[in-house]
Amino acid sequence: MDSIPHTAEHVTVARRASTSAKSSKSRKSKAPVDRVAAEWAEIRARKIPAKDLVWIFRFTTTSEARRREAARACVEFLVSELGKRCRVLLDTGTVDRRQIQDIILKSPRLSPALLRKLDRGMEECCRRTKVSYGSVSYGEEIYKQTSWKTLGTALQPDASQADAEGDLDCRELRFDGLYRDDSSAPATYLRFYSDGEFAAAVTDDTPRDVARWLRREGRWISVGKYTVSGSTLTGEYQVPSPPDEEPVVIKLKGRLTRKGLQVREWSSYSRKESRQVYVFHELSLK
Repeated sequence: MDSIPHTAEHVTVARRASTSAKSSKSRKSKAPVDRVAAEWAEIRARKIPAKDLVWIFRFTTTSEARRREAARACVEFLVSELGKRCRVLLDTGTVDRRQIQDIILKSPRLSPALLRKLDRGMEECCRRTKVSYGSVSYGEEIYKQTSWKTLGTALQPDASQADAEGDLDCRELRFDGLYRDDSSAPATYLRFYSDGEFAAAVTDDTPRDVARWLRREGRWISVGKYTVSGSTLTGEYQVPSPPDEEPVVIKLKGRLTRKGLQVREWSSYSRKESRQVYVFHELSLK
């Protein structure tokens, strides 16, 4: 993958599997190509832990429209086999006017038998959508956490441009977008960072507008600390206030669920607790 440009931020060290076998004289006697066997043998020999593995499926085409169609068909197939919660990275590049699509899976349950089934299914999806299926290979990857999506998210059309549609299949804390509480106007937005900090703001702006300016370095932005244990999140932040006023402290305790971040919020101003659901919006952040 070092030979193509990437849209996701990551470092990749990967080995390619061969994409073809030697031709035999008789087409009927030609055995199916086992693209998984050599890769799996090397994994066993190198004793690479399953948690460090990703599997990379690649296809190419000269048509951007066909690349998009094939990518969606392949993701739909993977969802049918693996479910929506499997982690995935869609990596796109262009070389010599060819559209190159890598679909990268991260799952410890990818056995050789299942990988062969996925390999055949991806090859069939590519055949139907008239793109060239290239290879399946393993990689030892170091990805930033913000790079990964769920297969369910990948199926959403134009998810990165979403304004009102939240990700309803995200049970892990996300850093590639904003959480929004729509229960009141103006809305409260939360932006989480992978180092244990988060930023909060209350505004009438749309999610896309807020994504342009909500960051912890900003002026008058509330910044707090959070921790995650399993699906439980706890956090606390102070609302900016004039120097002569006591700062308002907001405490959060909630769960990551399919419907979003469900939290109980306690305010030092009202001395009361309220319940909110923060829906996730995948957005391009500054």
